[in-house]
Amino acid sequence: MTKKSIEQGRGAQIQRNCHSLLRHAEKEIYENITQCLCLAKMQIAGVEWEKKNEAIARIGEANLLLGKAVQDLRTLAKQFHNLKQ
Repeated sequence: MTKKSIEQGRGAQIQRNCHSLLRHAEKEIYENITQCLCLAKMQIAGVEWEKKNEAIARIGEANLLLGKAVQDLRTLAKQFHNLKQ
C-alpha cells in the first residue's frame, strides 16, 4: 500500500465519521431536543395561574425538560469538538 492510498483511506474514514456524526446530531436534535422543547412549551402554555400548586408543578416539569434539552445540546457540542481534534 502506498502512502497516498493510506492517506486517501484515512480521509474517506474521516468523511464517513463526519457524516455519521451529522446523522446522529440530526436525529438527536429532531427526536430528543425538539421534543423536550415542545413539551416544555406545552407545559408552560397550559399553566392555570389561579391554581398555584398546579402551576408550580407544570413549571417544574418544563424546567426539567429544558434542562434535558440543554444537556443534550452540550453533549452534541462536545462530540463535534472532539471530532475537530
